[in-house]
Amino acid sequence: MMLSLLSIIRLTTNATDSYCEGWKSLSKTGSKNIFVPTTGVFAAICSRHDFVLGLMDMQTTGEKIEYPLSILNQVKETYGTNICIAYDVSCKLGKAIEYTEKVSDLKEAPLTIGAFHIYGHEASCQAQYHPKVISNLGLIDGEGCERFWSFMSPFVIPTRYMTEFNRHLFLNLLVNHYHEQKFKALGN
Repeated sequence: MMLSLLSIIRLTTNATDSYCEGWKSLSKTGSKNIFVPTTGVFAAICSRHDFVLGLMDMQTTGEKIEYPLSILNQVKETYGTNICIAYDVSCKLGKAIEYTEKVSDLKEAPLTIGAFHIYGHEASCQAQYHPKVISNLGLIDGEGCERFWSFMSPFVIPTRYMTEFNRHLFLNLLVNHYHEQKFKALGN
């Protein structure tokens, strides 16, 4: 299901921690692209099975903190609060969750940073958020989205100029195909 950004969850605090300040995904700035209403797609993926839990259109240039908060609200309403959250900048996402009313009930959910992205963070973040130090994660690496984007990459250019309806339909068909591949691999 695609979400409209008309119901964006607003961040009510400024992240002022001294570490990991340079991440572009934390920027609240960014201009709307007036030529193409949708600038990208944001996804939530089950880290244990790599199934797509939700997709939403991005309507600003760059990845903003509102996108993970909004999709977390969708995931929470569909699957409940017994989840672990893996995100590229979970060190900042935790504060945003705590101060955002619609997802504040996820503030006790374990946070991790994917194994590929963790090494771009300072040592204090690595010690706290590495997937191998979070209990009950097992062999999860937190990089399910990267595998999904790898699958989707050949379809970026063809979907760029589609109408919103056709793009959503096409993405839905791709996600269904991706899920079929994952179901077949579960038995192996």
